[in-house]
Amino acid sequence: GTIAINLCADRFALGICLVKSGRTKPAAQHSCSAFTGSPRGGSKSLFTQPRCLLHENAGHTCYIWFFLEASALHKSLNPAPVRKPTLLSRLVRRIILVIWYLRHWKIDSPLPKNLKKYVLAGAPHTTNWDFVFFVGATHEEGVKPNFMGKHTLFNGIMRNFMLDMGGIPVDRTAKANATEQVAAEFTARDELALVIAPEGSRKSDGKWRSGFYHIARAANVPIIPAFADNARRIIRFGPPIHPTGNYGEDLLKIAEWFRAQLPDYERFKVLEQQARDIIAGLNKA
Repeated sequence: GTIAINLCADRFALGICLVKSGRTKPAAQHSCSAFTGSPRGGSKSLFTQPRCLLHENAGHTCYIWFFLEASALHKSLNPAPVRKPTLLSRLVRRIILVIWYLRHWKIDSPLPKNLKKYVLAGAPHTTNWDFVFFVGATHEEGVKPNFMGKHTLFNGIMRNFMLDMGGIPVDRTAKANATEQVAAEFTARDELALVIAPEGSRKSDGKWRSGFYHIARAANVPIIPAFADNARRIIRFGPPIHPTGNYGEDLLKIAEWFRAQLPDYERFKVLEQQARDIIAGLNKA
């Protein structure tokens, strides 16, 4: 019998193959076994399909034993090093947080707990400072926000900075549309909080674009309405709303929540009417 030992990080793999000299039977008929264990006293388990390669030379049988499991284990115990965020991204984030605290913004109603993936639908979008306020609010909640950006913004020296700030590149010239690309990101990640301003512009009349909804539905994640009150300097998060496929009805739920935050605000009145028009078939989703 012959013993082969393969050491890998803090675990080991041991294979034993009993072979006879001279002509041998097919490899599948040899008495072979293998097990893995831990020098720290961990449990042992049999390999499911140990493999050996036999070679006959001058009446003697030689073999090479391949430990595929050990190779995979080595990769899992030695993951690729994590890149440190760029100096610029760390500096910008700190400046944003300083502004958040100096302006005395606060969270009036926190994010729902135990949610790892969702779309944050923020409104109203009235100033370029909105992103700063949402970064500060999500930081307070222990969440790193993400946003969509044109893929060309992620080229060259700006790539790592944009990624560190939470950017997700979207190539609108690609075969897959933006919704499919972002849905794929949700699938690939364990956590993703995508911030979207559905109004699309600071000069919006209050009507929302439906992209946020299609992304949430394609990714099978809830939508969390987020209200920013510049006058009182508060951020308020609403309950998660799961897309049902009925855009009008779901948009009405969102609109009614926003109306409850600021009943007389004209944009929210327009949003509610938009939802009711969609339900009545007077407006396309």
